[in-house]
Amino acid sequence: MDDLKELIRIITKNKVSKIEIIGQNSSRRSKVQELYHGIASGQFKTDEEAAYFFYGTSSDSQTYKKLKYRLRKRLIDTIFFIDVNQPSFTDAQRAYYSCHKEWAAINLLIRRGGKGKLFTIAEQLLKKAIEFEITEIVVEISRLLRTIYSNVKLNHSKYKEYDALVDIYSDILILELKAEKYNTALTYKIGQSRASRIDLEEEAIRYSNELQDKVLKNNSYRFHIAAFRVLALRYQVVNDYKGLLNVCKKAIHFFEHKEGLSFPNAIFLFQYRLVACLTQLNRFEEGEQEALKCLALPIEGGHNWFAAYYTYLVLLFRSQQYSKALITCMTAMHHSTFKKQTTGTKELFSVLDAYLQYFIAIDVIDKKAIDPHYVYTTFKLNRFLNGLPEFSKDKRGMNIHILIIQVLFLLQQGKHDIVIDRVETLNMYCSRYLKKDDTFRSNCFIKMLLQLPIAGFHRAGVERKAEKFFKKLQSVPIEIAEQSTDVEIVPYERLWQYVLDSLGTKFYFHERYIRK
Repeated sequence: MDDLKELIRIITKNKVSKIEIIGQNSSRRSKVQELYHGIASGQFKTDEEAAYFFYGTSSDSQTYKKLKYRLRKRLIDTIFFIDVNQPSFTDAQRAYYSCHKEWAAINLLIRRGGKGKLFTIAEQLLKKAIEFEITEIVVEISRLLRTIYSNVKLNHSKYKEYDALVDIYSDILILELKAEKYNTALTYKIGQSRASRIDLEEEAIRYSNELQDKVLKNNSYRFHIAAFRVLALRYQVVNDYKGLLNVCKKAIHFFEHKEGLSFPNAIFLFQYRLVACLTQLNRFEEGEQEALKCLALPIEGGHNWFAAYYTYLVLLFRSQQYSKALITCMTAMHHSTFKKQTTGTKELFSVLDAYLQYFIAIDVIDKKAIDPHYVYTTFKLNRFLNGLPEFSKDKRGMNIHILIIQVLFLLQQGKHDIVIDRVETLNMYCSRYLKKDDTFRSNCFIKMLLQLPIAGFHRAGVERKAEKFFKKLQSVPIEIAEQSTDVEIVPYERLWQYVLDSLGTKFYFHERYIRK
């Protein structure tokens, strides 16, 4: 049923309210329509529920499979009726969807024997595709018109015109495909972490050097967005944030000054990275200004809008503007579309909220001084832990926050026995997952936390035993660490100070740590 849910989500989101097509009698509501509305409304969450409702059978029955097939086919037909005249669509996006839809129709009609006016419509569509730089459509229409004017409607000048367009735009398309190939190759290898840093760096440099000169000579939007991504990855793989910052600025300048077309989504892509770079470089004042620009680019309440808010929040955390971070986080999480976001997005904000609730608990944030209308609710640690199904599986990334937040709250609440159990889990986690360079700082911090029960939660003893790991942590500052900004939202040096402040001057030894 997941495929149907995805199709229905897209169609409903884009304001296609009907699933009938021209020529059908829609006076009565069919089973296909009932299945559509049942899935859209949440009445049917599984195939088993839907199959039993309609036929009293299991989802393996042929009658239910045929019903699903008819709905899937109808939904795909309905995609052509998506309303692109919505505020969420840019002019370039509207042109992209309409050109592909019109070209599919014209191409099929001409190949089914259509003539005359259809050729003129194809020529008009070609002008639109050229204006909005939809290269693959330009090539396809030019190829068809070249064939038509070479043997159907003999016209030498038009034949030469479209033959030249095929040559010009085929070269552009090849460049776009090459830049896209390099971008996806690097993105895949970074995501899989299968290549060594040296191999990735060499490959990224080779790709970026090949594309660098073409960036200056080619004006294609799609080539530039892929090429600038490759250039950005060239610096990202070696954590060269100054180099990455420079690429982002060049990309933003290109898309802001490109004549005739507006590309807010492309600008957002690099503006978003620019904010992360400035955060990593501790250029917080400049970063905050750029973050506010980033927030103004996407449609409010959409995925990119929440992504911009998250990046801004990480900057506020790093710059210790916790009170402002609390208000900003509340603004995002209380938005009417927050519940509709992906599980990953909601979990990111849940982690930020948990840290903020911890800061309230230890009086780093004075909730009364922020907003008199702020309703404070007691933080429920178990509810937080149960609400992060995706991060719990992310053993080398965001899962680290779950483990650390548990220890922070338990220390603040003086629950040392439970802390000891969690620390042992941390020890296993550290030995299994935190071994490579990109987790070095996390590894050091966990080693520091492991000293808590060993030193009997005595502040001076913990400081003494953790000192060598603290020095290792300081040897790799967060500004140059090989890790994502998501991994260390609050610098570990600062968190460690909060840990120490939670400790007392009395020893608390568990029987497992008493020397015999």
